[in-house]
Amino acid sequence: MMITIVIVGIISTVLSAALFGLLHGASKADIIKEIKQNGDYTVAVMEIKIRNSLDVSTCTGVASNQLTILNSDNTQSTFQCNSTSLAIEENISGTIRVLTNSAVAVPACDTANIAFTCTSSTTGAKAISIAFNLKEAGTNKTAAETSFQLFKTQVSLRNK
Repeated sequence: MMITIVIVGIISTVLSAALFGLLHGASKADIIKEIKQNGDYTVAVMEIKIRNSLDVSTCTGVASNQLTILNSDNTQSTFQCNSTSLAIEENISGTIRVLTNSAVAVPACDTANIAFTCTSSTTGAKAISIAFNLKEAGTNKTAAETSFQLFKTQVSLRNK
């Protein structure tokens, strides 16, 4: 009888650990999916807006944590990181549009984590390099436990 109780106890412990590990893995997969979807959406919005813009306000070849463009309707859009919420935003002539949701965040609003670099060719054509990191928002996990993803692209202005 005692042996049966010990065996059942051991099996229960092993099954509980396996179930917990499985649930933790599913949770990690969900946040990785969330980060990827947010990053892909943000890149897509930026690519479309930059490609169709009339001009870029500053094109020095130096990385900056924000980028201001002149839209085709002559309004300005500034892509930036909100230092309070750590969200990527588009400021369209004073109206804020948040591009990332509250489940993800930029690790910090510096050029190591979000950078726009504009270069101009000898013909005057401008190209914008975009790079930003996203991570799981609001966690007290160690760096090894936190999911990070780097998003990078380069966009040329169609109208310049």
